[in-house]
Amino acid sequence: MNALPGLKLARALAPATPLLLGAGYAVGRLTARGLTGWLSRDSVLDLGLARTVAYSVQRPVPAAYFGAEFSAAAGRDCADAITRVLDRPWGGDRRVHGIGPDEWLELNLHRFAQMLEPVGADHAPELHNPLARTVISVQLGLMLGYLSTRVLGQFDLPLFESGSGRTYLVEPNIHALAGRLQIDPEQLWRWVAVHELTHALEFERAPWLAEYLRGQIVTFFSGVGEPAESESKSGNRNSKLMWFALSGRQRQVVEQIQACMSLLEGYSNLLMRQVGRETLSQWRQIDSKLRARDKSRSLITGIVLRILGLGLKMEQYQLGDRFCQEIDRRYGRDFLDLAWESPGQLPTLAEIAEPQRWARRLESGP
Repeated sequence: MNALPGLKLARALAPATPLLLGAGYAVGRLTARGLTGWLSRDSVLDLGLARTVAYSVQRPVPAAYFGAEFSAAAGRDCADAITRVLDRPWGGDRRVHGIGPDEWLELNLHRFAQMLEPVGADHAPELHNPLARTVISVQLGLMLGYLSTRVLGQFDLPLFESGSGRTYLVEPNIHALAGRLQIDPEQLWRWVAVHELTHALEFERAPWLAEYLRGQIVTFFSGVGEPAESESKSGNRNSKLMWFALSGRQRQVVEQIQACMSLLEGYSNLLMRQVGRETLSQWRQIDSKLRARDKSRSLITGIVLRILGLGLKMEQYQLGDRFCQEIDRRYGRDFLDLAWESPGQLPTLAEIAEPQRWARRLESGP
């Protein structure tokens, strides 16, 4: 985000889950024959190793919080603003919970451990090679550690356990970013809260969506261990290690998850800006500075994102942003909202890149 490790981690990492498993699977295939005796019946994830790596790469962030009273009042204000802009009732949980980077990290380590639990040694022995297990655990730790002091918020939706979703804001990260960008931290808090609360509303208005994502993850894991599809057969030019290690069915699932997450992100960004215009005096400044921040990442940061498999996802979510803006501008919000009616009306990854293809498909009917 993803369970999918919460929606925020889903957006950030759910498409990276195949990267984790793909890298581990590829390494495992290379070494399994010589290391058969090492096969373990335990999880493919060494949670202790992932945690150690994650904390080792965390950058220091001052422990600055907004306080429960502010969070409660501002969260209600943001939820009310969303309902006004959408002109629709909202009966879901509107509360916003302030947490720190360590709490975010532990929450998402738990979510990933849940998600990887079904991958048993009898189902995917290559992933239970100790070397493959180390690759998966180290890469997960690097990603979570890197993100823990940068992510601003998360709508956490537990897909593989009982319970409703909760909205979290990582408040020390918001304070730190507001200081770097020289913007009002309370307005940035509200900006992020609208984004994350919109995700809560998306899942409330599309009750089938959680089951759809759960099904995609189950389908992906059921394909672990299947023969990888050759690049020439698939026609895909993606050179990432994980893509070479995936079966055709898994590649299809990855694209479906990426398309769905791109839509979720783009829709939340669209609403975030519309609510911001109505409620935040600094909304233009916040929006422009955050856009500039994304475009002006340092070379080192860009390399890190690419290594962790996050650079491609950032590009895809920018496509999701453009998709929602174009559909809203050309056809209006009601037409864009057709995406939430059923899985068949979700845009494909190709349609995310070319919004008119999605519009023509829906206009032509079933």
